[in-house]
Amino acid sequence: MERAVAELDVAYAAAMETGAILVTAEAKAEFGHYQREDMGPLTPWAELKDETKQEHIQAIVDGEAADDAGPNTPLLVKGGLRDSVEHESDARQFIVGSESEIMVYQEEGTPEGIPPRPVLATAMYRHAENIVNIVGQAVEDTLAGKK
Repeated sequence: MERAVAELDVAYAAAMETGAILVTAEAKAEFGHYQREDMGPLTPWAELKDETKQEHIQAIVDGEAADDAGPNTPLLVKGGLRDSVEHESDARQFIVGSESEIMVYQEEGTPEGIPPRPVLATAMYRHAENIVNIVGQAVEDTLAGKK
């Protein structure tokens, strides 16, 4: 029994790491692209304001923009916020997030007029079913002695 529990812990940890990698990659891929579909209950992204587009253009002209940034790439100018998205995992959970407080403002919006542009919640929504399947398969394989 102890061996089975230890093997399940290893399987859970691998499944959680796989889920974390999927969500992290999806979240990072959303920067610079309007999210308007496959978002579940989340609010589709609003169009960038003209003033924000001008700020993007200025960053490009000044050579400060990320290689894949453009005038109409929401959440992507220099790439720092995207690059700050990381994950941690263990045998029971994973966390995908950023230590930047700017991420909270972008994810949830602000009363001052920044509309919500969720990347973390959207990525989790898109992969939730897949992650459940990955965990289930890991348990099934472990109990069947396949791993």
